[in-house]
Amino acid sequence: LTGGSAVPKSTSQWTVEHVCMWAQSVFATDASIAPEEALRHVSALRTHGINGRHFLNITSDQLRDDIGIASLGQRLTLLAARDSLMVAADDPSGLHSATLDAAQHSAAAALAAIDSVNILETLTQSVLSLHDKINTIAATIPGAKPHPSTFSFSAPPPPP
Repeated sequence: LTGGSAVPKSTSQWTVEHVCMWAQSVFATDASIAPEEALRHVSALRTHGINGRHFLNITSDQLRDDIGIASLGQRLTLLAARDSLMVAADDPSGLHSATLDAAQHSAAAALAAIDSVNILETLTQSVLSLHDKINTIAATIPGAKPHPSTFSFSAPPPPP
């Protein structure tokens, strides 16, 4: 999690943000779920205040009717992952704790990657908007030519 706070081992102690972070990581590992759709589902979990205690008891019908996850496959993916967490938490041998820690780390990494993509998209839109504004201003100056677009999304050239 951001801010260096640890994710409680007991899922029942998770905050709404813990649940959302974990759900986002589950959705991120399922290629059949579009990122925008995953964000909508996570936003709905947040809006409904689904904390760890609530999430442990949520049903497929509630995910569909209240949270808005229409796809049965997506609901089953989320519930199966939740059930795996419950098994890991109930394991007295602690064999699953490393898996749980890895899942928490993956969740944090997935959120960081999503944040990076969102920042990059925002930055790209800002640069393109600035480019358009420069060309608009240039069009008002006699003899000035529009600045050609030089944006490229390919890899930078190798150093000399």
